Amino acid sequence: MAFEPLFAVANHLSKFIARALKYNVIITGEENIPRKGGALLCINHTGYVDFYFAAMPLLAAKRQPHFMAKQEIFENPIAGPLMRALGQIPVDRIAGRDSMNMAIDKLKNGEIVGIFPEGTMSDSFEIKSLKTGAVRMAQTAGVKIYPVIVWGSHRVWRRNTKPNLERNLPFMVHYCEPIDVAGGDVDELTEQLHTVLKDTLEDVRNRYFEEFGPFEPGLPWVPARFGGSAPTLEEAQADDDRIDKHRKYANSVMRHSAKAAKEVHSAILNTKDATLDEADPEAKLSRLTSMREAAESLTKAAEELVEAAEQGGEEVKRKAGAGSLRYMTETVASATVELEQATVRSARKASRKLGAGTDSVTEFATGFRHRAAKSLQSGAEYLSQKAESLLAYLSDAEETVRKSSEERHIRHAIAREKRMEQAAADEIRTAIQKEEAAVKHAERETSRALENAARATEEVIRVFDDTATDDAELDDADLDDANELGNAEPNAEPNPELNGDDA
Repeated sequence: MAFEPLFAVANHLSKFIARALKYNVIITGEENIPRKGGALLCINHTGYVDFYFAAMPLLAAKRQPHFMAKQEIFENPIAGPLMRALGQIPVDRIAGRDSMNMAIDKLKNGEIVGIFPEGTMSDSFEIKSLKTGAVRMAQTAGVKIYPVIVWGSHRVWRRNTKPNLERNLPFMVHYCEPIDVAGGDVDELTEQLHTVLKDTLEDVRNRYFEEFGPFEPGLPWVPARFGGSAPTLEEAQADDDRIDKHRKYANSVMRHSAKAAKEVHSAILNTKDATLDEADPEAKLSRLTSMREAAESLTKAAEELVEAAEQGGEEVKRKAGAGSLRYMTETVASATVELEQATVRSARKASRKLGAGTDSVTEFATGFRHRAAKSLQSGAEYLSQKAESLLAYLSDAEETVRKSSEERHIRHAIAREKRMEQAAADEIRTAIQKEEAAVKHAERETSRALENAARATEEVIRVFDDTATDDAELDDADLDDANELGNAEPNAEPNPELNGDDA
């Protein structure tokens, strides 16, 4: 398998260094070197250049390894770009999920990945307790684990020392038989890996002392049980427990920082399309509340970052990870800038404690970078002050809008009562008008009836008068007829058929 161009250059450079310093590197177990397919190397960790010696047999076999290294190396302006160009994998020791996924992808693609399952460097130069991540990675990727022991690399460069450029130093590298982890119990396989590394280290170290010893007592690179001044495994474990405590705390800080930044983005999205000055009180209050809650999260995250930074220079760098804390601090600072910019856009006409425009944002960003460059603690404290000021402003603005909203509700309630009273009065007025209209209608009907009755009476009287006149005229005619009869037959005999009434 051909190397990538840059890796080929690095390979030649490493050989040149080894020849220049006349390193005596003894490699055993070469039959176990993975020559094709994916493989996970699990290497003991005693110094900063363990990877260099572990990679030598692979380079000779034309295999290009990818080592998982701490994030801080990648943040170095010189080493960082080089590590990325060589395809190495950055590890955030507080949150390493992304790193693990990247490594698994490489393993699935048939590449070699090297890790240090102890997690951190062993100051006792013994095998510490192992993390289960190695077994889980191998099982997920479907590859075998290749235990590797490197001894002597800590004489070149280890923790709390400067690089040692001494010539003719001896080193031993041993590749163990691979461990098939498919389908097995993670804890049991991790314990098996620990046993293999521990037993192999014992064997390699004994051969090293026999071949290149004896060494004078009290040497710092020799384990305590062999007469050296290195801490015992128990002492180193106690130190690791403190490391875990700091990392758990830093992990909590990281989660709060990420949550705070996320809440800021959410609050800003709520104010993106509308300004607080133009919104109705309910919408304005809702947006201000979300921004104030985001500011509370930022303030809490900033206070935690200050506390973490106060734990002290090397302590933070070595145990909590200065790079991770700095990244978290910058994340919270960026979120603070975003939140203030949103506040400026959303309340540009309001009276502001943080300044009248983006000059305040620019001033903060410049001040933060200046202070953070001096020390992490200084930058975190400045960030905390800014977050508290932003929270105070948003809390005041929210309270002002809430009071305005309450007053608006009161005014609306009064207006609603007035409308109800007016509606009741209107109903009463309408009822009265209807009653008056009904009375008038009844009066008109009565008057019309009386008029009709009068007309009928007049008609009756007229008819009666006409009838009386006709009867009078008839009586006069009958009398005239009778008189005529009387004058014509004065001596006539009465008709016996007529009774007295008829006569």
